Amino acid sequence: MHVARCLPAGSLLLVLGLLGCGDGDSASPVTLEDDKSASLVGAWHTQGDDPDLGDEVDVRLELMASGSLRVTVTQSGGASLNFPGTWTLTDDVLRLVGVWFQPDGGVEVRCEVGGDRLILYAADGSSQTWERRP
Repeated sequence: MHVARCLPAGSLLLVLGLLGCGDGDSASPVTLEDDKSASLVGAWHTQGDDPDLGDEVDVRLELMASGSLRVTVTQSGGASLNFPGTWTLTDDVLRLVGVWFQPDGGVEVRCEVGGDRLILYAADGSSQTWERRP
């Protein structure tokens, strides 16, 4: 799987980019009365190749109840990069905002949660599976 920095047609979905770090302090609390929103809170992991980083990377997406998020990318050599942002959920559309989400600083994807799996679907029909881990 290739780790894409943007969402070009035909690419596997990894709604992440590497342009710097931003301010995640403007988060609005997520309404956790909704079972689906509550089921998204936690840490999700996936792996893929990122040619810009030269190798396979492990990606952790932590969605917090406050509406904040943190993306941590770990290279095979052990170096890590951290990026803050925010998230909201409306119906089954997950909106992720932050400088990591390129090219526009934000992305909307349809999501499905089943047990310890999160599947994100892009508008072009591509998808990516994430696993819940502590």
